[in-house]
Amino acid sequence: MANIAALLQTALEFHQAGYLPRAEQLYRQILVEHPDDMDTNHLLGVLLTQAGLFEPALPFLRRAAALGGNIAMFHSSLADGLRGAGKIDEAIATYRHAAQLEPQSGEHVGKLGILLQAEKRYDEALACYEQALQLNPHDGVACNNAGAILLEKRDFAGARTWLERALAINRNFPQALSNLGIALRELREWKPAEASFKAALELKPDLHEAHKHLGVLCGQMGDVNGAVRSLQQAVQLAPRDHEAHDLLAVALNTLDRLPEAAQHLELAIRLKPDFADAFANLGLSYGALGMTEPAAAAFARALQLGAPDGVKLRAALLVPVVPSSVEAIPAARQRLHDSITALLKEPLTVNDPVEEICRISFYPAYHGLNDRDLNRELARLFVHATPSLGFVAPHCRLGTTPKPRPDGKRRVAFISRYFYNHSVGIHNFGVIRDLPRDRYHVTVVRFDAGDDALSQAINAAADETVVLTGPLPQWRETLAAREFDIVCYTDLGMDPSTYFLSFARLAPVQCVLPGHPVTTGIPSIDYYVTSDDLEPADAQAHYSEQLVRLKHLPSGFIPLERSKLTTHRADYELPEDANLYVCPQMPFKIHPEFDALAGDILRRDPRGRLIMFHDKDRKWSGLLADRLRRGLSDVADRIMFLGRLSADGFYHFLTLADVVLDSVHFSGGTTSCQALSLGIPVVTLPGEFMRGRVTYALYKKLGVMDCVARNRAEYVELAVKLAQDRAWRDAISGQILAAIPQALPSGGFAQELADQFDRWLQIKA
Repeated sequence: MANIAALLQTALEFHQAGYLPRAEQLYRQILVEHPDDMDTNHLLGVLLTQAGLFEPALPFLRRAAALGGNIAMFHSSLADGLRGAGKIDEAIATYRHAAQLEPQSGEHVGKLGILLQAEKRYDEALACYEQALQLNPHDGVACNNAGAILLEKRDFAGARTWLERALAINRNFPQALSNLGIALRELREWKPAEASFKAALELKPDLHEAHKHLGVLCGQMGDVNGAVRSLQQAVQLAPRDHEAHDLLAVALNTLDRLPEAAQHLELAIRLKPDFADAFANLGLSYGALGMTEPAAAAFARALQLGAPDGVKLRAALLVPVVPSSVEAIPAARQRLHDSITALLKEPLTVNDPVEEICRISFYPAYHGLNDRDLNRELARLFVHATPSLGFVAPHCRLGTTPKPRPDGKRRVAFISRYFYNHSVGIHNFGVIRDLPRDRYHVTVVRFDAGDDALSQAINAAADETVVLTGPLPQWRETLAAREFDIVCYTDLGMDPSTYFLSFARLAPVQCVLPGHPVTTGIPSIDYYVTSDDLEPADAQAHYSEQLVRLKHLPSGFIPLERSKLTTHRADYELPEDANLYVCPQMPFKIHPEFDALAGDILRRDPRGRLIMFHDKDRKWSGLLADRLRRGLSDVADRIMFLGRLSADGFYHFLTLADVVLDSVHFSGGTTSCQALSLGIPVVTLPGEFMRGRVTYALYKKLGVMDCVARNRAEYVELAVKLAQDRAWRDAISGQILAAIPQALPSGGFAQELADQFDRWLQIKA
């Protein structure tokens, strides 16, 4: 054999250059004749460890350590191999022995700290890092690792100290910058946290942890699109990071990108089959997609894996999005009631229901039944799980004397997540703008800055805009500090953020407007404000709040101008000679009782076509289409679903309708305003509850009642007559168009609401 030293040098050069198979071959060649050469045994063991072949590496590393005696490096390399092979206790002991052999070096004790940290033996690991820093005060890695431990221990201020020390040693340390970003984020110093993450990524663009945690920060700051972008980068860089897939799915869920969210959650579960959070979030995605049984199974699995109590409430709130039949509705409500009753008997702990429950009971509002008692039960359950929901602002506590206002104006807050081009924003912009400023200082409270024209108009119409960030307790403290006289929620029941916030007493007077037209059941909401025209005589029995009926409709809708809208049936592949009956509601609003009405209309009118609309993901509309095919098989071929249209595209399409069919039990609101402002008749059958009487109230305000049916037979009769009798239809359309300028928008609602505010505050004085 050639000279052993020369051969070993050649092997080492191949090893250092990354040609591991050739280096291994030469090491083994040396050991055939010199099996006790300690350097060759050591280097071959190190090579196999680097290749992930830990068990095969151990005999060579053990021999090197035995032959080397007191050479600390050999024992440290053996500990590396033992750690890789999962022999943790022996690895710890071996690192300790290496440190004893070379007490002046911090390397071995630092490695020991890393292993103890991985084993979550945090106090022992910290002691190792402190020892390493005594030996080498410029060990930035030890500082960073100590900071990472304190992040795990949720000592964010302590972590910050360690991480800033690491960066004082090396300011271009991307891992330390990323970890500092986490500490600053948790300390609510969001702008410095963002800067720290971005600095880390400038130094190391492929640092997936920085992308991941920047995504979390963006979500907390209300920039959900930014969160998605950062988390997508994270999963591209680390496709096997199950946590990153879960976090991305949460952000996608927030944006209602539900199929994408479900795909990432399914992948996260494949990567980590016992990932309870992913199962819990998958249940949310499946439930929102209308996949009730898979959602229930996902929640059940999450609970088996030890998911927290919030998941029990998620499972309890699971209700079919699109009921399969009329009979399915009472069965679903009974299940919901039974689940609430059972959970009220359990000890539950939910710290932040916005984060841990994430959903509220939305779909029962479309069942056409009185939700007062059900919503009261739900409110009791949430307070049972989270007693802190009953927060009372200091200025609202008994015995507190109101502070005088320097300008003499009362402070009112309007709160919603939907202050943008959404029905809530459309109908409440005028209220916010027109509330009398000689008596009231108006604050708009929202959850993002808003980036569309209506968002900016609403912000400009207010005296002040507050953007809530952080967790629920921080929202309450932010608003309590402003000492509002009145808090007015424009909607409650669609969004978990405002729903759970509204349990707090943030003002002496708290009310809700009918952005979501159903009672809240929440004890801290004093008044529900609607209109005389919206409510039946016995309406107070439908509300947990005190019902207040104003004369004006709570709408600031601005009529559309038909002369500016042009489109053609051919654009949608619709026959020119067909009578188009358009039902423009989302699939979950279509009560199963509507199906029979649609079937009767199509049977009475052989030229009739029923036009409905897909939801974004076509899951809900698929469920609805299946239900219609089962129940209306003889006319199902004349029911057509169109894809989602832009706002302008929808307005244009409405001009093609011969008749708009109002949904039963939950009538159109904005869509009815849009159709009527274009002179398109809407056939409506007023329901028992306010949410089924909005189109009826619009007609009362117009003074045109020809399209208001008294029963189901008349609903069918009116629809068919409007489609087939063009002269009558044109006459009705003319009456509607003549009345619209005076009836919409309703400018008096803001003044009337301000007068009501005055009366409430006088009662409280």
